[in-house]
Amino acid sequence: SYADYTFHWYENQKTTPMTDMSVSPAAQAKELVITNDNISNTATEVWYYAQTVDNFDPTATNCQNWDAVKVILHPKPAKPSITIPNFCANTTAPTVAEVQSQVQGYTINWLTADSSVITTDPDFSSVGAGTTETFYLNIADATTGCVSDSASFTVTMDTIPSEVLAPILDFCEGDATAALPTSAKGY
Repeated sequence: SYADYTFHWYENQKTTPMTDMSVSPAAQAKELVITNDNISNTATEVWYYAQTVDNFDPTATNCQNWDAVKVILHPKPAKPSITIPNFCANTTAPTVAEVQSQVQGYTINWLTADSSVITTDPDFSSVGAGTTETFYLNIADATTGCVSDSASFTVTMDTIPSEVLAPILDFCEGDATAALPTSAKGY
C-alpha cells in the first residue's frame, strides 16, 4: 500500500528534498509545478528527482527508487519588428514573403487586433489608396513551440499624384524659348 512509502522531490541534486514536496505516507505524490521563476536566467535546464522510499521494512537499507525528469527552458522569440515601405497605387503591393524575410526561421501567426488567430495570410493589395492599415502577428519557433509577444506593423498605399498641365503653346523654329505650362500645384 502507499502507506508503506515516502515520496520526495529534489531539485538539481539529490541532497535536500524540496520544501513542502515530501509526502509520508505517500498516499499520492504532490504535483510538481514548475514556473519560469524556478529556472534562472543563466540556466536552460533543471533536473528534478523523485525519490520513493520503502518504509515497510525499517531494517532494510537503500530500499528506495529514484527517477528523474529534465525541464528545459526554451527562450521566447523576440517580439518581431516589421517595416514595410509605403507603396504607390500603381505599383506591386508588398507580399507576405517580405514580412517572412524579416523573421526568418520562425512561423508567422497572423492575428486580429484582439489577438485572435487568422488562418489565412493577409492581402496587402487590399489597402485602399491614400490609406494605412495595421496588421498584427506573432512568431513561433517550430522546434520549441515558443511564441513571441504580438506585434503590429502598418502598410500604407500612397495615392498617385494627379496633375493636369495646361497645353504647350505653339512656337516656331528659331524662337529663343518655348513657354512650358505651369502646374496647378506650383511646379
